[in-house]
Amino acid sequence: MVSGGGAPGWVPRKGEFAVDTSNGKSVVGEVVESDGTGVTLRPPGGGKAWSTDEYRVPSSFEAAGARLAKATARRLR
Repeated sequence: MVSGGGAPGWVPRKGEFAVDTSNGKSVVGEVVESDGTGVTLRPPGGGKAWSTDEYRVPSSFEAAGARLAKATARRLR
């Protein structure tokens, strides 16, 4: 877990996925905003956004799950 920047040199961009590690759990979210030290995320399928300064790059498994959740939510609307 890295605070304030995820992975060294990685600044997530809007629309990418990041994993919030602030509460001891790994929660994947879609980046809504990033200021270089913290990110604002929202659930991949939509929902209430939250902010964190403790995040990391998602594994390929986590990213695939987030893409699936987003696509499924889009189809159900």
